[in-house]
Amino acid sequence: MREQLNAHADAEKLKRDYEVLFLRDLEYVVRECDGHIANERQRIREDVRKKKAPLPVDVNARLSQMKREADGLVQQAKALDDDRLREKESLESRAKEILADREAYMEAESKKATEARVPEEVCEICGTSFEGAQEKEKHLKFKVHQVYEKVRNMIPELKKGVEETEKVKKEER
Repeated sequence: MREQLNAHADAEKLKRDYEVLFLRDLEYVVRECDGHIANERQRIREDVRKKKAPLPVDVNARLSQMKREADGLVQQAKALDDDRLREKESLESRAKEILADREAYMEAESKKATEARVPEEVCEICGTSFEGAQEKEKHLKFKVHQVYEKVRNMIPELKKGVEETEKVKKEER
């Protein structure tokens, strides 16, 4: 096909026309990619607000143990007769203290887990989302990323050629 195009009498004019069409198509692809990037950013912002960072296993075990301990104290308090009111109140207040300590511990550990969490990012070139530097490096080797990088680098070059074509067309008129 290339030979046919080069052999055509209006080869240069056709090439310039094809460059204009090619530029238009590439700009469309980049606009769509930019829209996808914006959507991914929005999704990530919403996910960060919705998702809680998972707590480590040992922290979950300690929280469960504290809850069981408080529940056990409440059950003991309920089992006591009314004549042992002071002991009953003491057990209930101890259970409340344990639950308050549990809440404070859970809040502190949740904060630590949130801070330690690797944030999800979006590539500005291809729109791929990833977490951490290692995944970023992997994604740079993806064909999708490489092609979008090539497309984005090709657009300025094509624009120069199209602008020159436009000047030539204006001069011919």
